[in-house]
Amino acid sequence: MEEKESEVTKAVREAVVKAVEKGEDTKEKVVEITRDAVKKTLEGAEVTREKVESVAKDAMKGAIEGARKTEADAAEVTKGAAEGIIEGTKQAGVKAADLAEHAAEAALDSAKEAGDKAVDMVKDVVKGFLGKESEVTKAVREAVVKAVEKGEDTKEKVVEITRDAVKKTLEGAEVTREKVESVAKDAMKGAIEGARKTEADAAEVTKGAAEGIIEGTKQAGAKAADLAEHAAEAALDSAKEAGDKAVDMVKGVVKGFLEAVKEVLEKKKE
Repeated sequence: MEEKESEVTKAVREAVVKAVEKGEDTKEKVVEITRDAVKKTLEGAEVTREKVESVAKDAMKGAIEGARKTEADAAEVTKGAAEGIIEGTKQAGVKAADLAEHAAEAALDSAKEAGDKAVDMVKDVVKGFLGKESEVTKAVREAVVKAVEKGEDTKEKVVEITRDAVKKTLEGAEVTREKVESVAKDAMKGAIEGARKTEADAAEVTKGAAEGIIEGTKQAGAKAADLAEHAAEAALDSAKEAGDKAVDMVKGVVKGFLEAVKEVLEKKKE
């Protein structure tokens, strides 16, 4: 049985064909078409990573089909589609925005249908989007470098830096599991980069970062505190960049935290 075409693919394809036939600026129009289609679809759906990826792929598919039907420049169309897909995902609410990275990667994956030139164009768009450094990463890295240069107790200072950065960011955001994981990863990334820049002990720095990330998440309100386990796991995942010794250190921190949580839950049951 033939798979039913998605509404997004159909809507995007038809809008692209219409735009080309009208002689509109194809790339700009495709940005607008895909942005609006993705935003509208995600706003009316339960947002999950799978949903975001599926909508991104469908939108890119529609754009490529529209380009084929009209013999428009496929590379230009896919580039516009990638920009629109990312933008539409970012505009479709906090949860979707936190998953925009997955939309970007799904769009790139889907662009392969349109040939090498199109893939290169989309790669540039995705690279530009993913390359935008988070404020948390930057703030943590700079603070770690400053602390090491001042000769402060690195591990203790890193706990403080990451705790404050995570707490501040989560207090000013709509807290979701995705947001908590993303902030934890960004904070750990900043700590590792700071350690690299100063040649500080990466294992000590990542250990301090893990403690600070968990602490900051716990202090950022009840909703964030309930998600601290995800922050701990995201920090551990992100620590892999710093090598095995760092991972072992962070594992110890995460294990200690999870055991403490278990203990609290068991006491509540009594």
